[in-house]
Amino acid sequence: MPTTQLSAQSLPANLRALDEALPGDLVNDPSRIDWESYGRDFSSEVIVDETIPGGGAARRFNVNAPTEFIYTAGTSIPLIRKIKRGEQITIGFYARTISARSDSGKGILRVRFQQNAEPFPGFGEETLEIGTSWNWYEVTAEAERALRRKDGIVAIQFGRTKQVLEIGQVIVVKGASSIAGPGSTN
Repeated sequence: MPTTQLSAQSLPANLRALDEALPGDLVNDPSRIDWESYGRDFSSEVIVDETIPGGGAARRFNVNAPTEFIYTAGTSIPLIRKIKRGEQITIGFYARTISARSDSGKGILRVRFQQNAEPFPGFGEETLEIGTSWNWYEVTAEAERALRRKDGIVAIQFGRTKQVLEIGQVIVVKGASSIAGPGSTN
């Protein structure tokens, strides 16, 4: 039996059909938005609304006390499969900005693939500006290091700007350079 079939069978039943429909191999559980979040004078809440693209749910992040460093507030998307060094990894998600004290009025976040253990080594850092309408965003990187299932995450960091962001359900795949393509509204 091919390795990808064995790999797909190791997924929970509720994720197998999605895995088969996506390019590459699914490496997170998009049905979960109960991500670990952190920050000073920071709050987050789950928003459920059928008009939210990609699943009808999002997390709202309210950064009240920005700091000099973007990593001082954020959220962590856990991986459910390991990533080998040299593999391509892509994250895709819908997001929008409710308000932001930035020059452009857009929200600012950074995506980083990393180990969730000191000294927090990672790769693929990319900073995105998030508009006020729901839009699809993607970041792809080649894994410069392996990420284990037990502590591999995608960090989404946003502590440098006073802002309110909404991030919908997240899809992370390995072995594909795109999920739906940036700017998709599907």
